[in-house]
Amino acid sequence: VAPPPSLLSAGEAVRIKESKIELVKVADEDVSRKLSWTQGRLIFERQTLAEVVAEFNRYNRRQMVIADPAIAGRRVGGGFEATDIDSFIAALEHSFGIRAFPSPVEHPEAEVIRLVGTSQETTGDEPDPP
Repeated sequence: VAPPPSLLSAGEAVRIKESKIELVKVADEDVSRKLSWTQGRLIFERQTLAEVVAEFNRYNRRQMVIADPAIAGRRVGGGFEATDIDSFIAALEHSFGIRAFPSPVEHPEAEVIRLVGTSQETTGDEPDPP
């Protein structure tokens, strides 16, 4: 038997996990952050690099891939223009110890940016292209 329909109020969200539906309260600052995309901004607070890259990739022709699995779970944060991938990459390199490598010259049409940890750069062990 399906539960009766209900309405959400401001500051509420629904979480669906497996077959369970749960009504949760959302803090005011979280509402602003989650709706920032409507103004062309993306705001992250301790999301994993994998989550942030996936969100950026939704808004950009140039795509980022995490070529170093060791950094996928690294927590990052900040506010960025959704289509300004270069500023995001600059922040990764400056503040989070992550390096970005553009598509190989022989495949510029791919427009893929590979992300790796700085430990790979210092050892010279650049990962193979995905």
